[in-house]
Amino acid sequence: MQMKSGVVPETSCGSGIMDSFVPELVNITVVSGGMTAPSPALGHLATPGTPLNPGSTCECPESTTSTGCDGVSRGKFGAVAVHEERQSPRVTLSTTSVYPESTVQGIACAADLGFDGVELMVGIDAISADIDRVEEAARANDITVTSVHAPCLLVTPTVWGGQPWPRLEKACEAARRFGARTVVVHPPFRWQRDYAAGFEEGVARLEADPRNVAARVRIAVENMYPWRTPVGRFLAYAPDWDPSEKSYSHLTLDLSHAATAQCSALDLVQRWGERLTHIHLTDGSGSFRDEHLMPGQGGQHAWQVVREAVQGGFRGDVVLEVNTRRLSGPRERRVALSRSLVETRQAIADALACTTRTGGA
Repeated sequence: MQMKSGVVPETSCGSGIMDSFVPELVNITVVSGGMTAPSPALGHLATPGTPLNPGSTCECPESTTSTGCDGVSRGKFGAVAVHEERQSPRVTLSTTSVYPESTVQGIACAADLGFDGVELMVGIDAISADIDRVEEAARANDITVTSVHAPCLLVTPTVWGGQPWPRLEKACEAARRFGARTVVVHPPFRWQRDYAAGFEEGVARLEADPRNVAARVRIAVENMYPWRTPVGRFLAYAPDWDPSEKSYSHLTLDLSHAATAQCSALDLVQRWGERLTHIHLTDGSGSFRDEHLMPGQGGQHAWQVVREAVQGGFRGDVVLEVNTRRLSGPRERRVALSRSLVETRQAIADALACTTRTGGA
């Protein structure tokens, strides 16, 4: 299909440039249970009871709901707590976050910085589509592939073959092999008529596959956005770019996509309730571009989104999926990713501490 002039596809990303960085690479010590003790260089970021992010002014982070430090019970994500046995969400790294570095370098980066796992973006390079090589790289770096992003982008139409359902089945196969629990998929493009027409039923059918049930693999459909053009909005996704009103059991919240769609990620947290399974932590300014800024650099209140989700019982994976292409190189990229890792874990710790004190979730 020939694209109209002015249409901005999902692969168009903004700069994602950090405003400022700690000048030296941060060392992070991984502690059992998914929390970290930061190095002295960032020690001020993780002092217990010290707010990390603007707008957090009390020991229990502020909440947009009626729950919070006032002791009112919470638990709007109660069913998710059943899905997830972990006491704390994992913080993982998407392999696309180190692009233009390779998938193998992304896996190594996640291990070096102390992330709890990696999300494999299938199709970003040849290695990402080779399950054997990905498994070898993960084993060599002693880290787990915790989720698989199916190849469903404009730039991955032939990865794992040209048919969408076999590709999604292959993603589930890869997840089972890695021991990953989540397969992320976008809604179909509107021109994929047959695929789109049966998408809701097909996702449910795949989740009910006995192999996926046994491996506890779930398919989490991601929120997208209308493409904004000089002549108006182009609805590129079907049955809808917004999965809120569809029948999917599991959903992935991407904060950059919410910004591009000019909607609130906090509102989606509230609307989705227990269906919120997976978070792509990033940010956006509301531009027509899918920016994937570092969390906290845009207008989506990224840390509050994390706190709200965790206080509500979310125990899935928080995946740092950001655009670092315009940073000066691997060193600066790792400083930025390290800082976001520490900040994300602190936001989770704040939310868990508040939940414990109020007896919720």
